[in-house]
Amino acid sequence: MGEPTKFDFEPKNHVELGTKLDIIDSETAGKVTGTRFTYLKGDAVLLQNALYQFAISVLTDENKLKEIANKVEKGYSAKPFGSRRPPLFINPVVYEKNG
Repeated sequence: MGEPTKFDFEPKNHVELGTKLDIIDSETAGKVTGTRFTYLKGDAVLLQNALYQFAISVLTDENKLKEIANKVEKGYSAKPFGSRRPPLFINPVVYEKNG
């Protein structure tokens, strides 16, 4: 593991860096939501989508999962994830019953 890296400057956290790069907007998101949410913008959105896509590509590939599972324990389940995208709208009757 070793020793933590020592810098000759004060490192910034991800929010400070994202704000400076104009890929995170906490101020506008706070006005809209009233909480500590942030808007991701530009390259931050592309990065987040790439990470989602990578995760789904691994979780739906039985060969990749077998490789990972065998590192955990021989015979460990490598059943692929069955992805689903639910509809964005629901029947008003269902909505009212859940309310």
